[in-house]
Amino acid sequence: MAPIVNVHAETLPSVSLRLSPGTALGDLKLRLVRKLELNIPFAQLRIRYRWTDTDYALKDGEDWSIFQERAKGLQEVNLYVELPARSEQDSRRTPPPRYGVDASLLRVYLVSSRKHDGKWVLPKGGIEDGENARQAALREMWEEAGIIGEPDVLATPSLSDRGCRLLHIKVDDHKPHKDSPGKHADEEGFVPRARYIAMELLISHTTDVKDDWPEKHERQRKVFTLEEAEKQLAWRQDLHTIFKIWKDNLPEATNGS
Repeated sequence: MAPIVNVHAETLPSVSLRLSPGTALGDLKLRLVRKLELNIPFAQLRIRYRWTDTDYALKDGEDWSIFQERAKGLQEVNLYVELPARSEQDSRRTPPPRYGVDASLLRVYLVSSRKHDGKWVLPKGGIEDGENARQAALREMWEEAGIIGEPDVLATPSLSDRGCRLLHIKVDDHKPHKDSPGKHADEEGFVPRARYIAMELLISHTTDVKDDWPEKHERQRKVFTLEEAEKQLAWRQDLHTIFKIWKDNLPEATNGS
């Protein structure tokens, strides 16, 4: 059997499947992880199911009948698809597709600073115990901006391969930690007050942006063009640096797209 690659992290939440009538699971909903367009027979795909309680999870070699017994009473699960892995030779022969985006069509949500009147910032915050960077970004986006995102949403491929993507942009705060031996970034022994990790989150305005959110009475939320957002963030050196790196590395528009 050919090796497989698990692509379960790519989710398309708008697609819902139901089991056919007469199955043991009745109306259990399946959420398709990814809409696939492949030049291989569907029979060659391997299916995996995962949900919060991993005690129910199918293991390699287990079939659907085991899943039916194990998952009775569940209301919803995700459908995962594993694809045959491409060989290194195939990867060299077939370069990955390039996508373009018209930057003039992009809009960015900023929120008002609670400490500085009239100033705007990116939604941000610390990583709490038990969280990873992605989970923290999603939580802060909701708490500060009222925007909901799913951690495994398939995003527009012209911008990323995830609804929420770790961009590998890390920027140290230019201000020192209270116990830093050095007080300036260019001094030996300087320890930054914080290290920022950038996340990209694509949203659907009609479904993901809410009128009420935890910090609604403490912050304003506003949409800016890329150029406007860059100007608004200029007062915060760290956030401005992150935003500029992200903006400068957006894919160039192709074929007028």
